[in-house]
This record gives sequence, structure tokens and C-alpha cells, in this order.
Amino acid sequence: TDSSKLSPEKEHEMLRNSEVARCGAMALWSLSKSTKNKLAMKRAGVISLLARLLKSPFEDMLVPVVGTLQECASEPSYRVAIRTEGMIEDLVKGVRSANNELQMHCASTIFKCATEKEIRDLVRQYGGLVPLIGLLQKQENKELLAAATGAIWKCSISTANVKQFQKMQAIEKLVSLLHDQPEEVLVNVVGA
Repeated sequence: TDSSKLSPEKEHEMLRNSEVARCGAMALWSLSKSTKNKLAMKRAGVISLLARLLKSPFEDMLVPVVGTLQECASEPSYRVAIRTEGMIEDLVKGVRSANNELQMHCASTIFKCATEKEIRDLVRQYGGLVPLIGLLQKQENKELLAAATGAIWKCSISTANVKQFQKMQAIEKLVSLLHDQPEEVLVNVVGA
């Protein structure tokens, strides 16, 4: 909807609804830190809701949605749902965004999900390997770097992805990170 064609009342209502949805996503993110809550959320049908919210054009909405997915991706049933609900393409889009926090949560979610071959293949098919390698340039952001190196590590389990990484000279870029980095980054670099 083109907001310039909306009446002031409709525009206000749309903004209010967007803020309510963002606050709901923040609450889900907070709840998702508990395993018991993750299972209750899944039973309540939160996965399809998160898939719809992940289509939002508002980054302030996307950060808590992807944060929730990142927390929930530790559960195998959520990883399957993230794949079957078509969320991998949206996570790759988030890695491409200019928002460092969104990039970090998307890369971290891919890191957790890429234990599954189908997900590694989808990350490659949606063009996610190039932006993941691009995140290696952001060496000042250690959280983002840890998420990116983790996602690269897990994606490199697939031979087809390794071939792509070789074309992008990923090994050289990863080796350059072996100096003055936190342990989490070093573990992921060595794993990759």
C-alpha cells in the first residue's frame, strides 16, 4: 500500500499496528530463550506467524523476528520448519541488508540451520554465500564476524559450497582472520 494515498487516520492505524506487531515480536524473542517456551510457541503455531513477519519491509520488525528464529533454530523441528516455510531466502536477504544487527542474527540463524544439507543447498541457491563472505570485511564487529564465520563453516560442509567458496578466495580471507580475534571467531575459522 502506498502510504501517500492513505488518509491520516489509516496511516496512524497502520503505524500503530506495525508497532504492536514489533512489540509482539520482541516478546516472542524474549520468550524464545527458554526451551519450554520454544516448544509451547511451536504448538501455538508461531512458525507460520514468524514466516509472515519475516516478509516485513521494516528492519525494526525484522531484528526481533530473526532473533526469535535464531533462538529457536537450536531445536531440530524449528530448523525443518524454517526450511519448509521458505524462510531461508528471507534470511539471505537479511544478510545482504545494511543493518549490522539484522545481518548478525540472519548469519547466526543460518549457522544454526546449516547443519542440514537442504538448508546449505538453499543458502547457495539463494545467493547467500557471497554476502556471507562479504561480512568477513567487518572485522571490528566481533559478534557479526562470529556469526558469519559460523555460517561459512557450516555451509562449507557441502562440497558444492566449498567450490563456490574457493572461487571467492574464502580460504585466504578466513586465514587472515586468525590474528587478534576472539576465541569464537577462531573456532569457526578453523572449522571452516
